[in-house]
Amino acid sequence: MRESKNNKLIIQYLRSIGISCPPAIISKETGIPANVVRVVCCRLYNKGRIEKDLRGFYRVHLTLESLLEAEQPDLKLHGIKIEGIIPESNSNKATLPLLLHYQTNNVNASGNRHIEYWTFEGRRVSVMTSQNGTLELFIDTDKQPLDYDLFMQFIGFLNAKFDNWVPLLKLKVTQLGINYDFNKWRMEGIKAVTLKAFANVLLQIYQKEKGILRLESHLNDRVSMGDAINILQGIKRQMEDRIKPPAPGMFH
Repeated sequence: MRESKNNKLIIQYLRSIGISCPPAIISKETGIPANVVRVVCCRLYNKGRIEKDLRGFYRVHLTLESLLEAEQPDLKLHGIKIEGIIPESNSNKATLPLLLHYQTNNVNASGNRHIEYWTFEGRRVSVMTSQNGTLELFIDTDKQPLDYDLFMQFIGFLNAKFDNWVPLLKLKVTQLGINYDFNKWRMEGIKAVTLKAFANVLLQIYQKEKGILRLESHLNDRVSMGDAINILQGIKRQMEDRIKPPAPGMFH
């Protein structure tokens, strides 16, 4: 019974920190004697319940559950591209958009394409229209990704810009990057891991930069704006349902 309790404490502690840890630190943080920690960790490793690196440090297996139990990151969105169709004019011909009011000082023209730049919450929005009746929007999120609430505000921003004609544009999301950044984790010995966390959604885990482990997925399909919002709501809800943070002060 005592060993079972030690197993649980050690695994919970390793999940809470998310990185490799030597037996001495595990002993200090859990209050389990060092010689007992070494024996229990060895048994857990032999049973495949935890991992061991070349330094003799132990860590839990890299899973979505272990990531979320160690940290609760926010959903971030990047690489957003939206496409639409420009409504036809009264003459029943596809023309340059009647909805956009171009100014010579903020529009670049190249052949049959026109580009206008807007700003949303400090991010540049590129609006490109073609004479064949297509509309493409990009929002610069390289340095400032959007969270879910800002994405919803962005949809409202577009609706206002297009004078509430968004439904007529038949907007579709054609590119969308979804990511969570973890500060407590790092990967050792491998470059990337792919997890299937939700129906039709694959998540890739990789080291974004020193100290940041990124869990990322990309939508590269044509989905309606409503479907894109439903997908994001579902991912956000399922991720939040998986989060079970350790009790405060459990190991101190």
